[in-house]
Amino acid sequence: MSTPCARQAANVSMRRINQCGGLARSPNSQRSPNQGQVLYSRNATNTTASVGSRKIPKVLLAGGGVMAATIALGLTQTQVAQATVVEDRIQGVVQYVDGLYDSNKWKEALTYLEQHKDTNNHELLWRLARLCYKVGKYHSSGPEESRQLSVRGMEYADRAVRAGPNNFACHKWKGVLISYSSEFDGYKKKIERSFDIKDSFKRAIQLNPNDPTCRHLLGQWCYGVSSVPWYQKKLATMIFATPPNSDFEESLQHFQQAEQIDPGFYPMNWLYIGKSLLQLGRVEEAGDWLRKAANYQSQLGDDIEAKEEATGLLKRLGLSLS
Repeated sequence: MSTPCARQAANVSMRRINQCGGLARSPNSQRSPNQGQVLYSRNATNTTASVGSRKIPKVLLAGGGVMAATIALGLTQTQVAQATVVEDRIQGVVQYVDGLYDSNKWKEALTYLEQHKDTNNHELLWRLARLCYKVGKYHSSGPEESRQLSVRGMEYADRAVRAGPNNFACHKWKGVLISYSSEFDGYKKKIERSFDIKDSFKRAIQLNPNDPTCRHLLGQWCYGVSSVPWYQKKLATMIFATPPNSDFEESLQHFQQAEQIDPGFYPMNWLYIGKSLLQLGRVEEAGDWLRKAANYQSQLGDDIEAKEEATGLLKRLGLSLS
């Protein structure tokens, strides 16, 4: 099952920033912050910033909390100020990487961010997983490099979930990386991991029910399971007591919910609404959604895929593009 994640087309990237689970960031600065510096060790916690051997609750650093931390923990203002600088540097790294990502400079972003690969900051880790997926899917030199990137991305995604269990983006990208890495596995392994994919997307939705991309991804899972040929379904029942199960009505529901949350957020969602409607025999309605995807102008991989597939479907159905 192919489960590409939410794609940020350059011309709508600022509207999609928060949909991808990122922190709000400024699009202006492209200066590389803290070149080569490792931000947060693997031993750091999610809610603290390290100052020497001490760990300061981040909440004390926010909103003029230097004095509060100084009083509460008996630290010097210099020590607390140092922790605040680290927090600011992490924000700088996030803004810089997201700027590269929104400019489709995924390889450059991955090379830069992997200087911080030993971090335990979940905002950096899920971005590392996302970049491994993007580079592996669209910019690798071949299948072996794609496989290696899927392995690296899976490691980052696992660490992201451990570091940020309440961050919906960590679960979302873990689901994406499980799906992507399973493309290099055998059929039995794919079925086994399919349950984990669904669980990751469902957890992401629980944590952020207003994110349309999570709904879209769960819809793709449902569509993929529903599209499995009958002989593979029979094989699955021989291997598993309860194999993955869904139907096209369920996939359509998720795609429509994603569209209701943010209309027009993602051409691939239009495509899959159309495909789900086709499977349900609602050809005229399907054509309307396929035309949206076929006529969308973009130079990004996912959007191009949606455009090409929608155009092909319309031609096979004998439907016009306009």
